[in-house]
Amino acid sequence: MQEIKPFSPQDCINFVKTHLNEIKDGKYSIVVDPAWIPELPQEIISLLPHYSWISKKNIAKTSQDAQILRMLATEAKLQDTNIVPELAVSIAKNKYTPLDILKNLSKHENIYVLRAIASNPNTPSEILENFARYNDNELRQSVARNPNTPERILIGLATDHIDDVRRCVLSNSNISVNVLKTLLNDETRFERTTIAIKAAEELYKQGIITTRYKEYQQSKEEKERYTIEQKRLKEEEENEEKRKRKDKTFKSMLIVGVIWAIMPGSIILFIIKLIWGIDAVIMAIVAWFIIVMIWASLVAQEES
Repeated sequence: MQEIKPFSPQDCINFVKTHLNEIKDGKYSIVVDPAWIPELPQEIISLLPHYSWISKKNIAKTSQDAQILRMLATEAKLQDTNIVPELAVSIAKNKYTPLDILKNLSKHENIYVLRAIASNPNTPSEILENFARYNDNELRQSVARNPNTPERILIGLATDHIDDVRRCVLSNSNISVNVLKTLLNDETRFERTTIAIKAAEELYKQGIITTRYKEYQQSKEEKERYTIEQKRLKEEEENEEKRKRKDKTFKSMLIVGVIWAIMPGSIILFIIKLIWGIDAVIMAIVAWFIIVMIWASLVAQEES
């Protein structure tokens, strides 16, 4: 079967009229742009679902014809519920799908169909309320975003244990002041604080709250300043500790060098005196202390 992609609605009409027999014989599959469906004649809209799977899905998504949608819904019932039933999903997403079809689809076993229904802005509130209690996180997210979801359901979802669900509540285009206030008080965990801040910003823009927002901003700035100061003090303590260790190591090495010079070194100095005299002894002592100090400094540097 050859897929045909018409250039325009009129081109689609002309092609179907010219090649109607070939389409029915399965030679051609017409791929219809969803945006064209309102401009296509009823007879073509009724014809294409029988001979093109892609057009069938597109028509199911956008058609305003209840009769065609009922026909497609009947066909969708025959699909396997263990895979993604694309036709049923397309019908469920269509905002023109009759309510009785949506109610029937809401009993579907496949979660993808239920999510599609939950995202449909025309889904009845009683169905959305039922879905809000489901364990599937993405289903609850769809309910939270749906502008048709009642306020009392959104308030419940605003305290959901899943962060993404609460964020979807915040993105709802019909969010009410009461829902925003619920999100504003949702500060029991760090992740929830972000949502509460956004809710506070929205309420602040509406002039509903003033003090809470400013207090939070002030508290946030103070916390940042406190964190910076604590970091600075910690760095100072670490540097002071390093300096003390370095000084201690240097003194220890210096003492070791002096002790070594006094004990076995005295014998060496006595020999030097016998051979080269007292001046050589003085030079040897000075050289030895210079070597010891350099050695102690290097060891202290490595220790720090």
